[in-house]
Amino acid sequence: MNAEKMCKQHEAQLAEFQSRMDEQQRAISELNSHKSRMSQEGSELSHQLEEAESQLGSLNKVSQKLQAYSYIKVFTGDPVAS
Repeated sequence: MNAEKMCKQHEAQLAEFQSRMDEQQRAISELNSHKSRMSQEGSELSHQLEEAESQLGSLNKVSQKLQAYSYIKVFTGDPVAS
């Protein structure tokens, strides 16, 4: 009888460990899914940042050209630029 009791205890422990392992596997799957979403979002944000930096560079070039144009107009005596 003692052997039967120990066998049932071990079976109960095994069932508990399997349940815990299943929970851990679900948690790992959820974390991997979250990691994948965050990686994709990071890539998208990086792409948006590159686009914004490119637009900023273009705006800086236009600004420099406008400043140079205004500078030239001021020194050529153009009354519209003043």
